[in-house]
Amino acid sequence: MHSSKNVQQHGSFNPPSIHVDKQQGFSMSDSSSNSVLIEVRPAKQGNIGVLTLNTEKTLNSLTLDMVTILYKQLLAWQGDEAISAVVLIGAGERAFCAGGDVQQLYHSAVAQPGGPCEYAESFFLHEYQLDYLIHRYQKPLICIGHGIVMGGGLGLMAGATFRIATETTRIAMPEITIGLFPDVGGTWFLNKMPHGLGPFFALTGARINARDALFTRLATHVIKQATHNDVLSSLCEQTFSNDAAATSKTISETLAPFCLSPQELNRTLPSELQIAQRELFAACQQTSLGEMQQAFRNLAEHSDW
Repeated sequence: MHSSKNVQQHGSFNPPSIHVDKQQGFSMSDSSSNSVLIEVRPAKQGNIGVLTLNTEKTLNSLTLDMVTILYKQLLAWQGDEAISAVVLIGAGERAFCAGGDVQQLYHSAVAQPGGPCEYAESFFLHEYQLDYLIHRYQKPLICIGHGIVMGGGLGLMAGATFRIATETTRIAMPEITIGLFPDVGGTWFLNKMPHGLGPFFALTGARINARDALFTRLATHVIKQATHNDVLSSLCEQTFSNDAAATSKTISETLAPFCLSPQELNRTLPSELQIAQRELFAACQQTSLGEMQQAFRNLAEHSDW
């Protein structure tokens, strides 16, 4: 088991050291940029694969290289009986993942005015394949979404079996603000939101905290950010089987002691949704886009959020 020294006291998500057990056949992708760190952590029985997005300076924004590494490694682990579950985390304190690397997408577009934009086309194709793989993954997948979880970052988190937020989490689909639509599976998971709230987040790019992420079903658990390494250590103390349902049950039981209670959430994370709950729910029930937009404009007059 790896030492908790890799994570500072204040709970920053520093990249773990990489471990390879050649005797058991574990291997990892060769990435000269180390944009994604790949690690295998042994449990009492079974092993946990850990993928760390490792581009902290760009808030772990996804590049084509990162997407390719994630896809290949998840696919390899899905067929590896030695891996019981997978954890997806982000390096640094500020973000799990801020979405696609817009700078690279922009520069690739202006380099070829009128198209075709080969980098962007390849990036989105492979990103969507990655998100679909996560949604259909055959092993329990745990995503710890601390700090900024937006756009493509939410695309990674939304399909995970266990979607863990922290007190620092800020979730949004802000694509609309740069003229894009909420993709990465947004047309599926936004429509799963209660009270028809999906269009509100799709059309406004509004940010929500961990408490409201639970309410909207974008998160399944909330922990304190400083305890994330303890969660990983506790998972490594468990006995896992090759049965995905039994492994999920064990993970659920392991996470329970770390989760913030409803009372703690009420005290530390005020709900932004509750401020204009009745009006917001009514706005999302409008039958036309124009009426919905006008209802959102009316809401904006009473709340900066």
